[in-house]
Amino acid sequence: MVEFSKLRFSDATIKDVRIFPSAVEVDYIDWQEQRHTLQFNNSLSCFVLSAHDKVLSHGQTEEDGEYLSECCKVAEEDASENFRVFNFVDAWNDRKILRIVAESVVEKH
Repeated sequence: MVEFSKLRFSDATIKDVRIFPSAVEVDYIDWQEQRHTLQFNNSLSCFVLSAHDKVLSHGQTEEDGEYLSECCKVAEEDASENFRVFNFVDAWNDRKILRIVAESVVEKH
């Protein structure tokens, strides 16, 4: 498993977002032009706000909050135990341009 908040997203660019029934995959290119794929497992929600080809500043994780509660409520899941919101933050305006509610994230090789 990957510690999402420690990934280096500064100057990274989102290249693709793929949504499957229980997972979301995100491809991004880091500042050194290396391609990475993250897989978010047991995903409940994916909110994308024109994220393709956007430059990132950082990633952040939320362990509570209204967005997480609403997503878990609709999916009839317990938010407090297993799920997190994984946010990709735009470098230019500090907006959360990609938000994924999931149990875990791994890096695919």
